Amino acid sequence: MSTTPQPTTIKHAPGSQPWIQEILSPEVLVFLKELHENFEHSRQKLLESRLAVQQRMDSGVKFEFPERTAHVRSAEWKISPIPDCLRDRRLELLVLPNEESLKAGTTSKAPVLIADFEDGISPTWANLLNGHRALCQWVTHSSAGNNHSVLMIRPRAMHCDESHVTVNNELLSASLFDFGLYFFHNAHQLVEQGQGPFFYLSKLEHYREARWWNDIFIFAQNYFGLDCGTIKATVTVETMPAAFQLDEMLYELRDHSSGLSCGKQNYLFSFIKHFGTKAGYMLPDRDTLSFQCPFLECYAQQIVYVAHRRGGQAIGVTSNELPNGKNEALSDGIMETVIKGKMDEQTQGFDGSRVAHPQLVDPILRHWNSAKPETNNERPLNVQHIGVNQLLSVSRGDITERQIRQHIHVCLFYLASWLSGAGTIEIMQKVEDKTGAELARAQLWQWKQCKARLADGQVFDLALFNNLFDEESMKVRSMLSAKPEVNKYLATASELLLHLVHEKSQTSFITDLAYPLLVNRN
Repeated sequence: MSTTPQPTTIKHAPGSQPWIQEILSPEVLVFLKELHENFEHSRQKLLESRLAVQQRMDSGVKFEFPERTAHVRSAEWKISPIPDCLRDRRLELLVLPNEESLKAGTTSKAPVLIADFEDGISPTWANLLNGHRALCQWVTHSSAGNNHSVLMIRPRAMHCDESHVTVNNELLSASLFDFGLYFFHNAHQLVEQGQGPFFYLSKLEHYREARWWNDIFIFAQNYFGLDCGTIKATVTVETMPAAFQLDEMLYELRDHSSGLSCGKQNYLFSFIKHFGTKAGYMLPDRDTLSFQCPFLECYAQQIVYVAHRRGGQAIGVTSNELPNGKNEALSDGIMETVIKGKMDEQTQGFDGSRVAHPQLVDPILRHWNSAKPETNNERPLNVQHIGVNQLLSVSRGDITERQIRQHIHVCLFYLASWLSGAGTIEIMQKVEDKTGAELARAQLWQWKQCKARLADGQVFDLALFNNLFDEESMKVRSMLSAKPEVNKYLATASELLLHLVHEKSQTSFITDLAYPLLVNRN
């Protein structure tokens, strides 16, 4: 007996306040239904293709620049012009999609704010709805001339589902939910303000995925009677496959692209995800992996070169260091390190960079402006070919017990916080979000699987991991004793991390296991 398709269904809505009814109005649900019916089938096909690519990698097939798109890379073409309001991207501040974080971002005077649904928040139903309410309020506030920053939205990646919304008995894509709500409520108002609906696209692995997003943009603009090209999107290069298809992605998005950006931590996570335990691909301590490493320097150079050749912007990495207000010497050292890194990015040709804390905005802007006061740092192209081997030649370095302890500590603290509803934490003088936790658990998995030899001569095997895990989990439990709302999820976080490190084959994303627990938590 066939099941009759059902309309868009909302589950577990937190109350019936008027603002919730407005955020999830019947008209909004119709739009989400249209997005789902037009793009869900192709999304599933693209996700199936990802599995096929990984299977080929596991069988020994190597990364390469696609031969079938060589004509796209060799031809001379440009993306559509970037609007004036989006040309000043000297410094972008990651903010949470909530009222407090948006207010702090606005006060910081960062030229661009990025509201991060992908890595910045724990996607509880309440967090999502409150986040979209805060964004609507921010845009309305901007119409009165009170905000001077440009707002960009980073929807959740295309592999994620939104478990609270079903269409025709199928879960709605989290990408379509985040994009659809923001676009429906704010697109026209942003255009009237002389800005527009601007986005960051996360974790793309193939140019066909960029085409999927481009088709969504065209559909949405037509749906609301907006000109083609009203939407602009920056692709964050944070997967290994994407690094070999930069031209192709910009080409697919050429009417809607604003350029490329670096996503170093996710890129390194993807490196481990795709190469696993293969000989020659074991990464050293996370803290040693800077743009001074040759393979990461080539990654950065490729982004700058392709973005500028195609008329786009190139944005650097996110600095997640946290100033210390109680220790002036420590804070000065942190600021010195961050500023040096940003000036190095400017020297490499980036048009701007990103930070994760508002206190970093003013000092970095002052140094950036003193070195290059123009709002756009595009330079003559330094034409050079980055080859496959240059992108894949891993830098050697130490693996230390200190880094292992930090990884365990961060993972436990973060996972417990995420399950409690907090998607960003401040720990060890850093602002950690999902990207840090993903890379940390992936490195723990890779090192244990490979029985890595540490700098002090120890072998990182199961016994050593278990000893260090027990010691660090006790420290985290002690730290969380004053936070019972987080501490109650520590046991679940411990089980998750143990599973992720001990499993023979890596789970693709932490959220594959953690999201069902979040949705069904008590």
